[in-house]
Amino acid sequence: MSVYLVSYFLKEEAHEHDENCGCEDNTHEHDEDCGCGGRDDSRLIGEIHSLGAWAHFMPESFLLHTALSSAKILEKLKVFVNADDFLFVSQINSETTECLTPQVKEWISTKEKI
Repeated sequence: MSVYLVSYFLKEEAHEHDENCGCEDNTHEHDEDCGCGGRDDSRLIGEIHSLGAWAHFMPESFLLHTALSSAKILEKLKVFVNADDFLFVSQINSETTECLTPQVKEWISTKEKI
């Protein structure tokens, strides 16, 4: 089993605005269906959680401990993103990783011993 860094960025979906929309001066309410905010990443996150032990250490980045290869992880996750989104998977280890948050490196080290 190995530890992987999984990072993603989902581009906002464009939507049409009329002259009374209010996006430019923030005069209308934004909700999950208006298209003005970020996209829902809950299905992608759910799939990441299903692939093995995980740590959510940055807003759009996870550490994942799994027996899957990086190619297999990417294959499983890409169904939850669009072609113009960003999805990155890379195997990492405690010897080549540095972080200002000691718990991140400790998590990696602990998982490497399993």
